[in-house]
Amino acid sequence: MKWRSLIFSLYGVMVVVFGLASLLTFFWEKSLTPVFLTAFSIFFLDVVRIFYQRPRISISKIEYYKFEESIRIYTKIENRGRSVARYVKPLLTIENESLTQLVYAEYSDLSKKWLPCSKNRFTCTICSKDSRGFLCPHPFKVEKNYLCWAVPEVDAGFGINNRRYCHVTNIAPNDSQEVIIGDVYRSEEEKSCVVKFADEYGIDWKPRICYRVDLDKSAAIQFTLELVGDGFDPIKEKIELRITGGELKVVFKGFETPIPKFKDIRSFPTHFTPGRIY
Repeated sequence: MKWRSLIFSLYGVMVVVFGLASLLTFFWEKSLTPVFLTAFSIFFLDVVRIFYQRPRISISKIEYYKFEESIRIYTKIENRGRSVARYVKPLLTIENESLTQLVYAEYSDLSKKWLPCSKNRFTCTICSKDSRGFLCPHPFKVEKNYLCWAVPEVDAGFGINNRRYCHVTNIAPNDSQEVIIGDVYRSEEEKSCVVKFADEYGIDWKPRICYRVDLDKSAAIQFTLELVGDGFDPIKEKIELRITGGELKVVFKGFETPIPKFKDIRSFPTHFTPGRIY
């Protein structure tokens, strides 16, 4: 519960009433002063109890899975509080305005339609042909858009094409969940890689947006991950993906962590499959 909402809640009204009554009885030297002081003490202890038992959500670390043809980047979210964090939703904001030149798919300003994803004039095969195109609207501004959970525990309903939402979950005390950031593909022959960001429907459908990075020129994709939900204040963390040459690094909380298995991915897939973890 936020302090602002606490002040204007029933508890806030009670403390004002009891406080004023205590002051009045104190100045009037009435015998009711201990009664109001006791009530105020009970209220104060209850506020402390509520605050002590709140969920304590934190982004603890960045991890990755290695598939046959990609590296999946995800963050581990922990609840170190004493109650369940309910309806937790992850929000993605990409902060690099200059990254619009790295957009992988194309959008026609004349026809107002998506053109097929392509690389070097050949159709992209990373996604299936039925899912090409982005959920990020033109001109590719990603600001507080949903990511997905590896295990969404809350039924949030259905969205586009009757697909189930995957962006809401509950996290029990002393438990953790995983937020999927996206998949990174690499082509040694073309000396480039593709970063495919997740969306609220999961990672294996349309991406939120894709970026193509020239490995010879390198790039740093900076974004903010924000977590919102019931029972805790929103938290934010800045994360950066650094891609240069044959290396992929993640910068989180001031520490740079290399992803060593990124160099093992040699070519883009010939067809899209979720793959198995290696």
